[in-house]
Parts: sequence; structure tokens; C-alpha cells
Amino acid sequence: NKSMSRTSLAKKLLLPLFTDLCLNSNTIAHCSFSLGCGGAERQLLTTVSGLSKHGFNQHVVCSSLSRQQDLHFKNQIIAEGITPHDAHAFPHHEITKNMALQRFRFFPSRFSRSIAAYVGTLHVLSPQIVHVWSGNIHALIAAVLLNIPRIVISWQSISPIERSQHRRFSTSLTDRARHQIYQFFYKNIAT
Repeated sequence: NKSMSRTSLAKKLLLPLFTDLCLNSNTIAHCSFSLGCGGAERQLLTTVSGLSKHGFNQHVVCSSLSRQQDLHFKNQIIAEGITPHDAHAFPHHEITKNMALQRFRFFPSRFSRSIAAYVGTLHVLSPQIVHVWSGNIHALIAAVLLNIPRIVISWQSISPIERSQHRRFSTSLTDRARHQIYQFFYKNIAT
């Protein structure tokens, strides 16, 4: 039996998943905290590179690209023909961003501003798929808020014991957030 490397195994497993998800989709937004020197960022680059070779339209949106340490993989992402975006510096759709800020006003200010930044950025980019990396809960909540058709979550370092608890929590959180978000938008937009 031939031993398969992690990268080739990931390509074998993930490419069909993305191909299936993207058949009728135009855009994928990959959301990460940064492009710093880390394992998730390296895996993001590998994924973006592989999908670029297959002609997918992609965006990389980060929570921060303002510090030098956040830019380790920036040139490689650009070499793939993709411009990385800083969610906080992106020209937002102000009405959508302000609605998100209003909805999450009970959260700590920094947390709600981060959600609002992703809401504004993802609203402008209008992806059909959001790929959330490294536990980026801000991007996940923004994708749910915007009712993005497909959300792929790639969170690492969760032990097998914690996975079932995490799955229950994230499903419950997603369901509750979606319900509250629908109620908010229905009351504020439909009326």
C-alpha cells in the first residue's frame, strides 16, 4: 500500500467537496484571522492554490492585515491572482454594517465591530460559499446573518472528545443566531 501525504489526502477529499458545492456557485470567500505564519494559514494557501488551478473565483478576507506579522502568506495569495482583503479596511455597505452593529450591540464593542466588518465585506463580495478558518466566529456569524447559502467551517485542534460537544454547541449557536437574525431583519426591513 502506498502511503498518502496529508496534502494529497486533503486534495483527494476536499476538491470533490468543493467541486460539488461550487457547481452552481460563482464565488468563495475564505475568512481567516490573518495571513500570518501558521498552520491554518498554510492550509488556506494550499486550498486557495488548488481551487485556483480549477478556475474558482475566490476572495480571502482577514480580520487583520495591518501588522507585518499578519502578512506572511500575502505574496503567495497574490501570486494566485487573489487580492487579500482586510475586513476592517474594506469599503462596506454602511446600511448592512450598521444593522449588524445594532443587532449585536449587547456584545463587547470589539466583538460586534468585527462581526459588522465581516457583514459589510461579505455583503459587498456576495459569495455563495464562505469558508471559515481557525475558529473565526466573527465571519461565521456574519455568514449566518447574511444567509450565505453554503458555509464550510475548518477549525483545527479540537480533540475527538470535544468534537461532539462542539458540534452540538455550534449547531445550537447557528440555529439560535439564524432565528434571531431572521426576526431582526424581518422586523426592520420588511416593515
